[in-house]
This record gives sequence, structure tokens and C-alpha cells, in this order.
Amino acid sequence: MVGRFSLAEFFPVIRNSSLLITSSTGPLHIANAVRVPLLGFFCPVKPHTPKRWGPYDPQKWVVTPKLDRPEICEFK
Repeated sequence: MVGRFSLAEFFPVIRNSSLLITSSTGPLHIANAVRVPLLGFFCPVKPHTPKRWGPYDPQKWVVTPKLDRPEICEFK
């Protein structure tokens, strides 16, 4: 969706969705604010956890994979 819509154009797309599947990004928080069901994926590296950056509603639909080497999620 990157580059296809402005934020003003993208908001109704999210608001009218039945479900949003995304990573820990702005669209996740927009969907949460307008109560669109969401499935959020989060990196298991400590500063990126859903406890800090996840949706404010119950996080039963948050996925954080268990990795043997979580450092692979870090940007270099």
C-alpha cells in the first residue's frame, strides 16, 4: 500500500476493513483507534515488544515469534 494512498485516503480503507493484518506500524494504531479487528506482528527484540508498542486494547491478536536468535530482527 506504500505510495498508493495519502494518509487521508488510507484512513477510510482501514476504517472500512473487516480485519487489518500488519506489523507494529501506524496503520495498526489507526485500526485500533477505530476498533477494526487486527492481527499485529511484533519483533521479539526487547525495544520492539508489543508491551511497549502494541495496541492499547487487549492484545490477544498480537503475535511475537519465539526465535532462537532474536537479534536477527535488529536493523544494522
